Amino acid sequence: SILYRGIEYAYRKVVDNYDAFSESLVFFNFKEPMLVIEPSMRASIYFATKASECLQFARYFAMNSALLLDTDYNLHWEQGYVPQYLIRCLNFGTATTWYANCFDHILQIVFWGMGLYTSVTDRDGNAYDGTWDAKKTVALCTYEFVVGELKAHGLEDVRKILTSCSAQIEETRKWSNYIKHKGGIDYKYLAPESPF
Repeated sequence: SILYRGIEYAYRKVVDNYDAFSESLVFFNFKEPMLVIEPSMRASIYFATKASECLQFARYFAMNSALLLDTDYNLHWEQGYVPQYLIRCLNFGTATTWYANCFDHILQIVFWGMGLYTSVTDRDGNAYDGTWDAKKTVALCTYEFVVGELKAHGLEDVRKILTSCSAQIEETRKWSNYIKHKGGIDYKYLAPESPF
C-alpha cells in the first residue's frame, strides 16, 4: 500500500488508476502527405507535424505527473513525499507548456492552410505581400487575428472548433504563460503548512 497525503491506497488501485489515466490520453500521430506543391500548405503541414510532436511530449509529461510514486532507482523512496511530489509538479508544469505550444501550432496550421496569412498587416500598417519572409509573417499570427479572419471568410465551422478548443485549455495556457514569463506557478502541498 501507499500512504499519500494521509490516505492509504492499495498499490494495485494506484496502478489501475494510472493505467486508466494513461490510456485516456490518446496517442495522435500525424501522417504527412507525400507530395505538396503549394508553399502555404507545406507550412501548414510543418506546423501540423510540430503540433503532433507537442501533443506527444505533453502526453508523456502528463503521464509522468500522474505517477504517484516513481521507481526507487529514479527517486529513492527513503527521501519521502516531497521529492516525489516535486517531480510530479515539474512534470505537470512541463506538460502544460507543451499543451499550450500545441495550440499555438494549431493556430499556425489554420493561418497557413486557410490562406489567412495573406490578410495580415505588419506593425507599420503595411499589407502582406509575397516578399515577406516566413519569420515576419509567422510573428503576425495571433489567436484574435485567426478567429477574426475565419469569421470574415465565413469559415464558421473551423472558427467554432478553435474557439471551443481555446476555451477548454484557457487555464492550461494561463499556467503555461506563468511558467514561461513569470517564474513558474505555485503548487499546493509542496511545503508543509505554516503553523503561524
